[in-house]
Amino acid sequence: MTRASSRRSEGSLQTGRALFIVLALSSCTRRDADVMPRVKQALAEREKKLSSYRFSAVATQGFATARHAFAFRAPNKMHGVLMEPDRFEWAFDGTTLFQAKPREKKLLLYQLKLPAAKASAFLHQTFAPFVFEGFRTPLLPSNATAKEVTSERGPAVEISSTLDDDGSAVEVKYLLKWPSGDFISKTSVAGKTMSELHVDEEQCDEKLALCVPKKVTQRANGKLVGSTTLSDITLLADLPASDFSLKADDGWTTETHEVVETGAP
Repeated sequence: MTRASSRRSEGSLQTGRALFIVLALSSCTRRDADVMPRVKQALAEREKKLSSYRFSAVATQGFATARHAFAFRAPNKMHGVLMEPDRFEWAFDGTTLFQAKPREKKLLLYQLKLPAAKASAFLHQTFAPFVFEGFRTPLLPSNATAKEVTSERGPAVEISSTLDDDGSAVEVKYLLKWPSGDFISKTSVAGKTMSELHVDEEQCDEKLALCVPKKVTQRANGKLVGSTTLSDITLLADLPASDFSLKADDGWTTETHEVVETGAP
């Protein structure tokens, strides 16, 4: 009688432990699900704080060196200049996208005839070589998930997503300081190749309560392949609207084009 009672107690304990594990996992899932809305809100608030900025940058990869400058002013005005090894410019004044080609003495004007989301993605891709993670807000796909973790710089959030690159899956993970949303690293895994972008040094602003990258390194499968050092970083810079439009110099030709959706008439 005593043994039977003992077996029933063990069964009850096993059932209780199983129920506890299920509840714990369910609670964890709910907490992780609750993180993403808070992450999006934090990133939106951070983006509002960075209403304007500018910086210069020197990127090295092997023996190659490139120098460029970038400026941003909300809402969505951008100007990127590559100064070395060649020179060209992209600028967007909120309506028109400008491309200057000094070697060809040509100025190209593009009118974006795209839905808002696609126009944003197009501009994001166009100016990607100039601006870094940590200044711009990452474009998060609908399948992105987030969880709170501990990082080398204290509390953080890890954002994971899967992207499709011409039929191949690419796993992407962002690591951001929490709750500021400051960029720490981005890791991409495609097949057997892992790429990492990591902030080694940052510049912080106590008034804005955020930090931006000052030195960024890039690794492929753990091997250092390049680095970028930023200087003349000015947050909340006073940037006139004229800084975001380009004019043709004497002797230049000007062309106007429209950017439309693929398949559009």
